[in-house]
Amino acid sequence: MSADLTIVPLPGPTTAPILEKDTDYVFDTSRTTLVIDYDLYCEKSKLALLSSYYFLGGTIGLFIGLYIFDVIGRRTSCIAGSLLNLIVTFFGLFCDSYPFMVAIRILQGVGQFSSYASCYIWVLEFVPAKYRNYYNSWSMLIWAMGYPGLVLISYFITNWHYIHVAACGVFILNYVPLFLLPNSPRYLLSVGKADEAKSVLQKYAKVAGKKLDLTDVTLTVNDGDESEKATYLSFTEKVRSQSHKISKNSFIFLTIRSRVFGGKRHS
Repeated sequence: MSADLTIVPLPGPTTAPILEKDTDYVFDTSRTTLVIDYDLYCEKSKLALLSSYYFLGGTIGLFIGLYIFDVIGRRTSCIAGSLLNLIVTFFGLFCDSYPFMVAIRILQGVGQFSSYASCYIWVLEFVPAKYRNYYNSWSMLIWAMGYPGLVLISYFITNWHYIHVAACGVFILNYVPLFLLPNSPRYLLSVGKADEAKSVLQKYAKVAGKKLDLTDVTLTVNDGDESEKATYLSFTEKVRSQSHKISKNSFIFLTIRSRVFGGKRHS
């Protein structure tokens, strides 16, 4: 749908201009959106596809992760995915077309999903088995809290290009710990780095105010079976039953999200 735009006065005490398109739609020019800038108001299929492209990228990122999580490690995979997400999100500042946004969304999906999955398994390997249900629940809760945070950012920033820059700022704050935390001892043992695994354990013991001497200790991976190979696939198999236990919590979080952010959304 294309038509000439005309500026008309906004009814009421304010004189802020709005855009009227063939008297069918009225746009508030106090903020800019992708929909208005590229005349996508009637292109619901294109708008819906943006989310599909994002999850397409996420699927690609997870398939790539199945390989790189074990080859280059959880920590390196997480940092690589996070940096990819940061870079392509910043490109949103220069986005000037719908195809450009499609490319951004796909690459965001690749970066975010590979980063989240590797970070999840990386941190989970530090958590004792009896506390993993709590970790799962809290990680999902914090994930859900990101949505109202994004809404708050969008409320105060009226230009959608600058929202990408603000998101980059949030990402940078979240990424700082990734460069400070070490690989998990479990993963290090699986790749034959026993000395490095001992060093990590000793550092954590020091933080906890405990003395730990592992000089004559041989470390092995033992989660209740005979396997000592800490691959991503084998580890996720072990925590699958725990994931089922928190499925009810997941449903609650998704229900709350759908109630708060669901319904008709207008850009």
